[in-house]
Amino acid sequence: MIRSLERTAIETMSSQYGLKGRVEGNPSNGWIAIDFNDIVMHIFSPAQRGYYKLEQLWADSKILLRVK
Repeated sequence: MIRSLERTAIETMSSQYGLKGRVEGNPSNGWIAIDFNDIVMHIFSPAQRGYYKLEQLWADSKILLRVK
């Protein structure tokens, strides 16, 4: 699942916005980050997302996009 989200994000950002992404991390660890320069996208497995609880860390910030 993480790998397919990674591919879709990279393809979409490239075709629609001309941005190239650099991937850090390994899907088998349950977390990758894609660096598009001004935008960094994190893709978590459900277990890692539950562990890090980033929504709580950034609870006071403005939500720009939420994908489930």
